Amino acid sequence: MLQREEEHAQRRTFFQSRDNGDGTIDIHARVSRAIGMRLRTLLDSLAQPRKLSAENRGRKAPYDRLLGQAFARVVET
Repeated sequence: MLQREEEHAQRRTFFQSRDNGDGTIDIHARVSRAIGMRLRTLLDSLAQPRKLSAENRGRKAPYDRLLGQAFARVVET
C-alpha cells in the first residue's frame, strides 16, 4: 500500500511558478506527503522563533508571511 502511494505521489508531483510582474512570483507545487511534511517542519522551525520575537515586541506577524520568509531563507542557503 505504501509503495503504491509513493508511486502515485511521484506521478502527481509538479512545480509551477508565475511571475506577477511586481517583483514577486506565485509558486504552486504538489509533492508527496512525506516531502511536504518535511518541508513544513523545516519552515515551522525557522518561522516560529520570528513569530515569538514579533509577539514579544507587541506585533502580530501573519504566520503565512513568516512561512514565506522561511521558505526564501531555505532557497537562499
